[in-house]
Amino acid sequence: MSADRSRIFPQTAATMHIFLQFLLERRWSIFKTYVCVPLGVVLTMSLLYGVDRLIKNCIKVVFPASVAVMLINFAFMCSLAACKRPYVDWYVKIIDVPLSWALRWMNVFFTPAFVVLPLSPWISFKEALLICAVFVLGYLLAFACLAYATVLGQKLQGSRRLRSIFVRQEELHRGEYETIQLDEISTPESSTAATRRRSSIHMPLRRLEPALVKSLTEVDSQTITMDSSHDTTICKRALTHQFSAQVDARIAINLWNDHLHHVLFAFGWVATLFTYYFQWYPTPFHLFTAVTTFMIIVDTPYIKNRPLLKKLIHPVICSVGLTWIVMLLSSLFKYRDIDSFMQGLKQYKTGRTYLHLFDTTQYGPNKLPGAGDIFSSCMDVAIVGLSLPMYTYRTDLKKHFFSMIPPILAFTAACIMLYPMICYHIGISSSRSIGYAGRSVTLALGTPMIQNLGGDETIMAVTTVMSGVIGSLTGNGMLNFLRVPEDDYVTRGLTLGCNCGAIATAYLLGIDRRAAAISSLSFVLFGATMVILSAIGPVKHFVHVLAHFQS
Repeated sequence: MSADRSRIFPQTAATMHIFLQFLLERRWSIFKTYVCVPLGVVLTMSLLYGVDRLIKNCIKVVFPASVAVMLINFAFMCSLAACKRPYVDWYVKIIDVPLSWALRWMNVFFTPAFVVLPLSPWISFKEALLICAVFVLGYLLAFACLAYATVLGQKLQGSRRLRSIFVRQEELHRGEYETIQLDEISTPESSTAATRRRSSIHMPLRRLEPALVKSLTEVDSQTITMDSSHDTTICKRALTHQFSAQVDARIAINLWNDHLHHVLFAFGWVATLFTYYFQWYPTPFHLFTAVTTFMIIVDTPYIKNRPLLKKLIHPVICSVGLTWIVMLLSSLFKYRDIDSFMQGLKQYKTGRTYLHLFDTTQYGPNKLPGAGDIFSSCMDVAIVGLSLPMYTYRTDLKKHFFSMIPPILAFTAACIMLYPMICYHIGISSSRSIGYAGRSVTLALGTPMIQNLGGDETIMAVTTVMSGVIGSLTGNGMLNFLRVPEDDYVTRGLTLGCNCGAIATAYLLGIDRRAAAISSLSFVLFGATMVILSAIGPVKHFVHVLAHFQS
């Protein structure tokens, strides 16, 4: 027993020493992640709340505050860059803390629309087939029209000679990074930090440089030669053991750096599991369940190391499936009734976001925010964060403005008019016909757009995610079929960005970053234009007339 204790206590002490060393080395990163980010998110929501009150009470229009702040922030950064360059760098470095975090976790914020999907009214088999047919035909026609319209615009502008100067990653045999997350669409500062963090994580596992090996060997040989005349007990084995211990400590520190958030959320999920069974408020348990299931899909090595599997298993859809399973089992264990699962879904998203947090007349004291409402509130922060990629790639927008804007405006008019009219006249309900207008808009901007128009958000969410997944799987092949050159980054980026949204943009980041830049600009401009049009009263009324919608 004493021998076991003597082995356990030194190991525990060594583990604690490594953990304390990790906290000391990463203290600024930990402070930034767990203190500065929550504070910045709360301040951003406070600003959005004030802008929302200003728009509704003073200007008397219906327009999402998140989109308004996104456009204002983009214009402000461009103005600062034109006048005071050092000030804009300082400003971007500050707002990058909460906004880049929101962009990194944007996929999680998409999940509430899918989690509450079982609460939606059932549709007939005929209407489901019609929805699928409209999706396939609309996707293919939009792909071809956007590609050829962009090519025509470049020919008219005479900029077709501009090609991508970036080497495609499949040419460098680096296809394993095909589906980089949207979180990489950020400022140069955050991208550099992310690159530096990834390099430091994998540093101990890389082969040592020949010069370093030579220097270490020379040091060891000199030490042994010098000490051999004084003490023959010192040998190279002891030095090798000491060097190995330092490498092991460095690997352990990097493991803590990689998995600290996994450990914290795992403990949080276990703790909230107890609160779920002994308290009446299920939001903490639902919140940790949604985040941990998303982490399981995103960070599992079996999925991460297989590019094709990573394409097929989309984290939004798969994490929602796991969330349903966990919520169903937990409700059955607690209530022994299947109806409690549906009641839990109603508590998951009550509609009381930060914009209605102080609205006691409409919601009352007992209708508290759910996990979906927290994610929806953070989604508004992510919408503001979309101004960062717009600012980062503003030179590309200026260079290709006249070849990008006409296809985007034409596609905007087609989506907001043709989808509601065609869907209604072939037999799809009015609300779902209006919801189909947001098929190509990324969820972050499609949600406020469909809310303004009064359409079905579920149809918009499902078709948007499916467009992105199919675009990442078949987009490159379809563009090759349409004979779009691989180095024509403007056409490829705009086509995938407008038709497939943020998910396809994340795919483009792995093969051509210049095309990804054009794609991010395209889906933000396209989505922002759709939101602006949906907030205009006559346009909203016109869409309702096309779909015969009775508001």
